Amino acid sequence: MRISTLKNILYGLLLACAVLLVGCAPDPYQTISTSIQVSYREDDFSPRQWKVPSGQEIDLTLDNSTPVTRAWILMARPVEVPLQNADRQWIFFEAQAPANTTQTLSFSAPNAPGEYDVILDPAGSAEDGWVGKLVVYQTSFLEEIGKFPTP
Repeated sequence: MRISTLKNILYGLLLACAVLLVGCAPDPYQTISTSIQVSYREDDFSPRQWKVPSGQEIDLTLDNSTPVTRAWILMARPVEVPLQNADRQWIFFEAQAPANTTQTLSFSAPNAPGEYDVILDPAGSAEDGWVGKLVVYQTSFLEEIGKFPTP
């Protein structure tokens, strides 16, 4: 068998594998929801990112199993942490999670799609890891592609 024939067979197999792998990739819209949950631990929280549709009412559950009050502060624009008094004007939504409690609150997601910082410890720093992301997807786009979340 000639080298060029083997090369073509190898390229064909690689292309077939690539197509199969793409078909197995997770759906990036699968985790978009109108209900999100945050779990706090002593020195961390999870998940670190949430995906929501724009302008929708979002149910936010804060599960704080730590002995201190924790925060969930959605910023309208990026700011440096720790938060300064002048930064408070950029808070879009703020919730507190008292020690050893689980509570559910609601807020309206921003109308503008994009990525928004969520500060979970206003006295902490970005290096401490207490900043998450809220990714907002345009509702009309989600409806158009048939991926609008159902509660």
